[in-house]
Amino acid sequence: MNDYTAIQSAQRHAYDELKKGRAVGRAISPVNISMPSFLRQEKAFASTTSVYYFEFGSTAPVSTTALDNVNLGDNDIFAVYGIQILLGEGADQTNRVYRSRGLTPSDNCLYSGNLAIQFESRQYITRLPMLQFKEETDNFYDYAGMQLINPLRIIKGSIAKWQVIIDCGDISGMTLTSNLYISVLLHGAQGTP
Repeated sequence: MNDYTAIQSAQRHAYDELKKGRAVGRAISPVNISMPSFLRQEKAFASTTSVYYFEFGSTAPVSTTALDNVNLGDNDIFAVYGIQILLGEGADQTNRVYRSRGLTPSDNCLYSGNLAIQFESRQYITRLPMLQFKEETDNFYDYAGMQLINPLRIIKGSIAKWQVIIDCGDISGMTLTSNLYISVLLHGAQGTP
């Protein structure tokens, strides 16, 4: 379970970074900053695929009836303070139920893998254990399955390059819950200069 004081401190820091403009070269007016905000990318979770790529930025896949994707606008700036990984159950994104653990032991194969993140460069932060995103609770709360990122990372609109890769290992032969989706959320402050 997350420490709400740490989350609130990270939110303030993200807001201040945009307001002061140190990371982007100019200040953003407080009326043009949305806080808290998130970006989301989803993919169907199936035992036929063991590696999942999630692209963030203005060119990321858009929302559909099946995928509840939230993208960054071309001119927007996003100060990321956390990453959240959830499993969503339901074919239609309007009635999908999200959890920070699987419904069955097979669904939890997601948490036996590793995660890599690429921040606007060719260098990856690699082999972060997925187990740190799993929470054994029946009571879902807003920040379940979230880990804070320190230091903050800044995504800049149309030139953004942010990729999350989840490698589940060999999951062939697993029987997963039908209509299951992996949902990756970046939490942060969003501003428009």
